[in-house]
Amino acid sequence: MWIFAMVFHGVLVLLVIGHLEIIGEFRALQEIPHQVFLGGGLVGLALTVSLLFFLFSRFKTPYREISVPEDYFLLLLLMLTVLSGSHMDWAKYL
Repeated sequence: MWIFAMVFHGVLVLLVIGHLEIIGEFRALQEIPHQVFLGGGLVGLALTVSLLFFLFSRFKTPYREISVPEDYFLLLLLMLTVLSGSHMDWAKYL
């Protein structure tokens, strides 16, 4: 669980930096000029995998008893947001 939590938050930082980079370029990140979003499609993939892990871990015994419907709803909303953003990013490769 800790590994997926670290991956989720690390990739979330890359995602926020990437969205801020749309507004203006960061000189520290532009040492090697790039046109693609930070991490390419791996950011969306890592977020999707970690959110799937968090969702499916709610079905296991120790977490099932303390989970409420709001937990599932929040994870599904995050999952749909990540999937729609990833779909837009991955569609340019098709």
